[in-house]
Amino acid sequence: MVQDAVIDDCTLAKKIKQAGYKTWLGLTHSVISQRPYVSLTEIWDMVARTAYTQLFYSNSLLLVCTLLMSLMYLLPWFGLVFFTGSAWFFSVLAVLIMCGLYLPTLRFYTLNSAWALCMPVIAGLYLLMTWTSAIRYWRGERSRWKGRIYQKG
Repeated sequence: MVQDAVIDDCTLAKKIKQAGYKTWLGLTHSVISQRPYVSLTEIWDMVARTAYTQLFYSNSLLLVCTLLMSLMYLLPWFGLVFFTGSAWFFSVLAVLIMCGLYLPTLRFYTLNSAWALCMPVIAGLYLLMTWTSAIRYWRGERSRWKGRIYQKG
């Protein structure tokens, strides 16, 4: 049932597709969230509610995710400071690509382009939220949402 699902919107979309209908996932200015998240704590809990679920509760995938996100979002910035020669050049290239790929999202939401420079911080926070999700799961709490706690298993 949809109301018992941890990721209810994905469960609903799956049921719609199974019924033969099409779904669309995209950005639009015409939709207004009924659950605005105004603080970091609210965003943290929203992400932590499903992040480990999306990794299929896999410790291996959590470690791979941690390694890859560290390589993609932290190493290039580290390289700007500590690398020389071609390694420094590739660090510059990686930072430019990283920031450049985020610019369309910033433009869509009419945010300042300087936010692109925050990608390592954003990625680090997301990674910590994912680890929070895993730690909650290991403690026996599968998910917490709308005042309900979904237990492990």
